[in-house]
Amino acid sequence: MLKDKGDAKIELVIESKNHSTSKSSGTADGEFLFQRLGNLKEVVESFNPEKVVVIESIPDRYHFNLKVTNYPSAQISDLSEDILNFMAEKADFKWKIENRKQSFYSLAVSDSYLLHQAKNVHPEIDQLSSTHPKRVRFIGSLDNFILFLEKIVDTPIRGDVPKLDFKLDIELPNGDMEALLLALKNTYGLSLTPETGLNEAIVITSN
Repeated sequence: MLKDKGDAKIELVIESKNHSTSKSSGTADGEFLFQRLGNLKEVVESFNPEKVVVIESIPDRYHFNLKVTNYPSAQISDLSEDILNFMAEKADFKWKIENRKQSFYSLAVSDSYLLHQAKNVHPEIDQLSSTHPKRVRFIGSLDNFILFLEKIVDTPIRGDVPKLDFKLDIELPNGDMEALLLALKNTYGLSLTPETGLNEAIVITSN
């Protein structure tokens, strides 16, 4: 349990990639459940969506399975320092916050009508993501779509994400960045503008 955080509980399982039978990344969410599976960078980014995560001098050899229970998942970023300290102790690393120059995409809703037309009409599917050489598809919340899209474009995405009371069903071309950005804007009303600026970074290094 975490001091002054009610009944919040953090669990972490670390597996060697050579011996893990789990998929390389995954999510599980509930009102009081936050779970992420992936490499160190992916997991730390999941509860620090507004910060850059930089991994230095640590080989990418492990899967991290992080689970936080008995705490509102929508407020998971409030536990960022607690989770990082817990992970640092378990995985034997150290971390600090630095300001670093960063290229990123600025997100804006350019056409709210188009965005609402992307409402998921398959209520039996809570979340789905698939990546193919020519197409990518995502069903789920806008917040989780942005996290999914960041991996596709391999660039952080920043901006005020509107709160939607429905899930989205989005399909985009893959392999051609210009075509993807054009389809995102013209079909779904979401614009990504490349920018550069200073941003807080979580820098993780070995002990």
